[in-house]
Amino acid sequence: MELLLKLTDKDLLLLLSAKTLLCKIYHELEEWRVLENHLHSFGLYIRRQKSIGYHKQNYTNFVRCMKKLSGLNFYDSGEVEQLKAEIEGFTILPEKRWLLGKLG
Repeated sequence: MELLLKLTDKDLLLLLSAKTLLCKIYHELEEWRVLENHLHSFGLYIRRQKSIGYHKQNYTNFVRCMKKLSGLNFYDSGEVEQLKAEIEGFTILPEKRWLLGKLG
């Protein structure tokens, strides 16, 4: 985790992958506040980057799905199914399989 936090933005795709991996780590460790802050800064980073092209929408969708996943009420099956359908609806989504795996 420490090494991922020290990456610089010289290789944009590597940095985006590292930020995605950090999201997964924070979720697995149930570090909800850290995850929330990381998702916020990740979203800002994506919006500010002009050179990421089509990756911008893909990673924006990932951040949005992660926010919904972290605030999801797993006892509400309708809410879970709705998020699952939304995730499955994306043709390209980073870590799509992992997100669906978290929904069961």
